[in-house]
Amino acid sequence: MEMQKGKGGAAGGGGGGGKLLLSTLLDAKDELEERLERCVGIVTSLTNGLSEREANDALNAHICKGASQHEEICLGLFTLVLTEPTQAQKCYRDLALVSRDGMNIVLNKINQILMEKYLKLQDTCRTQLVWLLRELVKSGVLGADGVCMTFMKQIAGGDVTAKNIWLAENVLEILTEQREWVLKSSILIAMAVYTYLRLIVDHHGTAPLQALRQKEVDFCISLLRERVSRAGPSMFTLRSSSSAGGGCVASLWSPQARRQLVVHPHQG
Repeated sequence: MEMQKGKGGAAGGGGGGGKLLLSTLLDAKDELEERLERCVGIVTSLTNGLSEREANDALNAHICKGASQHEEICLGLFTLVLTEPTQAQKCYRDLALVSRDGMNIVLNKINQILMEKYLKLQDTCRTQLVWLLRELVKSGVLGADGVCMTFMKQIAGGDVTAKNIWLAENVLEILTEQREWVLKSSILIAMAVYTYLRLIVDHHGTAPLQALRQKEVDFCISLLRERVSRAGPSMFTLRSSSSAGGGCVASLWSPQARRQLVVHPHQG
């Protein structure tokens, strides 16, 4: 199954259940999903039939009532981003305007969903979560690096099914697009290199997997060269590149490559 990039053209529903999670008739209603649906109901009741400016005023007036109301509105807008792709851009903009905690409520909820509910998420919601990650990173939201690392934890090693490959490819795309942002966090660099060195060995055989593998190799070498040019390779990166990445990554540590790093330390 081929999943999309999110927002305007999200993937199909992907099965039964609510708008957020897959479920069967035998499953009890999920408490988290019920909570988020209630928050959506509050946002909808406050803004239905209003102009954009009036809706924003109504949301802010509700938020002023207290912390609980602030959380309701943030989670309602967040859930609409996940479940209503055509409204995602507007809801994210509203969320950025009304959030009073630097999106902390949203970041915590994303991490919770990824760690506890990711495998049960509807395909549309998975797609929109990745879209939201991209927006958070582009907006420079503090804590987006932690969410990015939680996403990487969901990429399973040894799994070459379409959904897992889709996640690996889309997270890699965000990391590549936002390379300068990645370089600001040593922990994020270590996590990204570890994750994709681990995945490289799985991605072979078909042309699409080979193409993804090459992107992963280029990405890891680029980050490793950047770190080596500043501090020298650690034993961790040396062992990882040798065991996980094979010859294509281990070649970075050849004498010729090391000489190039000295002469051209910032060469990608």
